[in-house]
Amino acid sequence: MSTRVVDRVDEWRERPFSDGYRSLHELADEGFSGAVRAGGAELYMTKGAVVGIHHGDIDDFDGSGTAYEAPSPALPLLAVMQEANDEVRAEYYSEKTAIAEVDSTLSDGGFTGYVELADNVLSGDYYQVYHAGQSMSVGFIGESSRLVDGDEAFETANDEVGIYQVRPADIDVIELPEVDEPEDDSTDASVPGETDETIEEDDAKEAGEDDSQTTSTDEREADDHKPDETVEEDEADEEPESDSGESDDPLGGDESAETPQPSATQDNTATRTAGQQAATAASRTSATQSAAQTAETKQRGTDQQSEQSRSRQRSRSTNEQPNLALETRAIPSLDPKKTAEPDENGNSARADTFEHTADAEQGRSQGSTEPVETNTTPEQTAPEPVQSKTEPETQSQPDRDPSATENEKSAEDDQATEPTQTVDPDRIDELESEIADRDDEIERLESELDRKTTEYEDAKSQLETVREERDELATEAEELRQELEQLETELGAATDAERRITPAEALAGTDIFPRYKSKGDATLEKAHGGSHRREDVLDNLRLEQNTQFDADTVAVGGQEYGEFLEATLEYRFVNWVVGNLLFEVRETGHEKALKDLYDALPVIDWADLKGTVDVVYKEDGQETRSEESFDIVLRNRMGEPLLVANVNDSREGATQSMMENLVRAAERVGQTSDAFAGAFLVTRSFFEPPALETADDATKSGLLSRSKRKSFVNLSRKRGYHLCLVEARNENFTMLVPEL
Repeated sequence: MSTRVVDRVDEWRERPFSDGYRSLHELADEGFSGAVRAGGAELYMTKGAVVGIHHGDIDDFDGSGTAYEAPSPALPLLAVMQEANDEVRAEYYSEKTAIAEVDSTLSDGGFTGYVELADNVLSGDYYQVYHAGQSMSVGFIGESSRLVDGDEAFETANDEVGIYQVRPADIDVIELPEVDEPEDDSTDASVPGETDETIEEDDAKEAGEDDSQTTSTDEREADDHKPDETVEEDEADEEPESDSGESDDPLGGDESAETPQPSATQDNTATRTAGQQAATAASRTSATQSAAQTAETKQRGTDQQSEQSRSRQRSRSTNEQPNLALETRAIPSLDPKKTAEPDENGNSARADTFEHTADAEQGRSQGSTEPVETNTTPEQTAPEPVQSKTEPETQSQPDRDPSATENEKSAEDDQATEPTQTVDPDRIDELESEIADRDDEIERLESELDRKTTEYEDAKSQLETVREERDELATEAEELRQELEQLETELGAATDAERRITPAEALAGTDIFPRYKSKGDATLEKAHGGSHRREDVLDNLRLEQNTQFDADTVAVGGQEYGEFLEATLEYRFVNWVVGNLLFEVRETGHEKALKDLYDALPVIDWADLKGTVDVVYKEDGQETRSEESFDIVLRNRMGEPLLVANVNDSREGATQSMMENLVRAAERVGQTSDAFAGAFLVTRSFFEPPALETADDATKSGLLSRSKRKSFVNLSRKRGYHLCLVEARNENFTMLVPEL
């Protein structure tokens, strides 16, 4: 006798369920295992996946109910499998074939179903639950049915002696409905229309305005330096507050660039009266003062050389060729594809782009070690040919103004001897370093490509290996199928049937009809009046089967259909009701106490196994239409339900929930059909006390509770039905309630 998990759900730990689909999603996210009840529907979850729903569908759970957390994740899945399928694929004796041996075969074959070790086992019931080859173990030990799971359950079962069955099952994981999330009312805090490009354009305009203001300020300062020659000489002796970091726009219209002078020392006194010449004198004074600065001032001047070099380059380029000024502003690209390649002589094809800058930097490297002046004039940057250093000094320097100071003369000498090279060697070193870094990057990428290529080849090789393993597994699976067929043949499970069906399919497709060899002989209708004996009626009565399939070509659980059907509890119950119950009621003198039931027995025309009844009933004041399912429905010639029955084909006792489900469904049938007379709960074992209490409560309520009718459930003043509890042991059926 097996343990029915659905009957133990009430023992599991409860928790609230009140937010419909959202609560289901929360249970799924936490990997919940157990059952959820809402109304009459039951939903089962294993590790967050919905594996089955009984007495309803997923729409029944968009509300509130109760969740029951299972002590083992195997239990909800086992509960669904036990209810979904009664097929027995094979039976084994553990002494001959160990459970561990079959477990390996089922796991490798991707089996879905369960293994039940229950018959002829003293210690308890044990189960191996499989889904796609993955297994979990549970067991119920002793009279208290103590739960064990995991390795303990498996090892205990593997050491037990008994007969175990392999039962397949079909499990479909049910998806949860989506939950509508509330809309986010938050709005974008950004200002409409204000994009990054707009902000950048505003910043550029502000920067342009600042440059214009700075240029204007420099021009005003130049105009302020128009005193006489004496004042200027005094200022040359003072340490200046230089702003050497600023330079004029290289494309601006500087008046000093319009009339370049051949020499920076000609007519020094006369030119100081003009604004542009005053700027030139200020630049020379700055250079002279820079030569006399302290070591700290020298260091600061050195840091400013790069900006000064670019200023000289712009001035020189403006004097020589206007279009070249724009070209010298271009910075060579760091991208090797955009940087000109050197020719055969090592000269860059775009050397003119930064020629003047390189000349200026080379000149500084060959000149004085003193800091370079912060401002330059057109005279200093004019593109006049520079005489070789080996020529007499008189040829490379113009006549000096006798009134010029020594510092001014020294500055003129420095300017006269400054070379015209403008290529910056530091910049060349920087570019060469960048090229070297690019080469290193290319080598790294090539190395990475080689590594990726190697990985690809390895993955390709692994893919071939996996394909070979797949083919080997397919061959092994075919061998396992052949081995399973051989085992079924050895155990007598194989038949000559053209196809196999499950026990549930066989019962659902079967109807049983009580018929007589001769209606002129003894019949139930005649026996109802007391004129014929039981033996006469049974001799004339026979049960005929009508199937929705060819019974001669199918096998059920390794058995022929006829052998399977006659051994079922459902068929045996129908045979007892039709052939014996009327005589038991009559012989015990309970015809009046069980009048509705007694009058219905001769009218039975056919038995619908795994049948359903369309019902119309009122609940909460509203009329509701639905369908109720029963293991057996006994109907009259018009198809109206006379009697209904549910069976408990288990060694576990009939539970309170079984009784409650039967009473609820029978009441709905009674409200729908006037011909309905009785409901039966049949168990192969016994009735648990709570089940008996439920039956007692149902039969004592109502207006006719003091009537002489036995075990009667009142539905109204004139309608009701008899509630009967039957035990089926040792091939015998005993009416326990009402007691005959």
